[in-house]
Amino acid sequence: MNRETVRRAAKVLGERHPLTLLAQVALAADLLAIRDGRDEAGRIEATAERALATVLGLHHPETVAARERIRPLWDFEPLPI
Repeated sequence: MNRETVRRAAKVLGERHPLTLLAQVALAADLLAIRDGRDEAGRIEATAERALATVLGLHHPETVAARERIRPLWDFEPLPI
């Protein structure tokens, strides 16, 4: 996920829309894979998780998945062309 996706989701859907928040969680997950991205990833992830808990509820499946770093929809192997 990239910053442009997060920016567009926020513009079109709003800052607190669940899909915008999930895009932030996905961006944080990608940044965690980059050595220099861990600090920023932690900040983005924490902010998005708090917002998801507020918007969807603490025990909502998407909030739990974000908190536990479960990426059922984002984690996939590229298909050969």
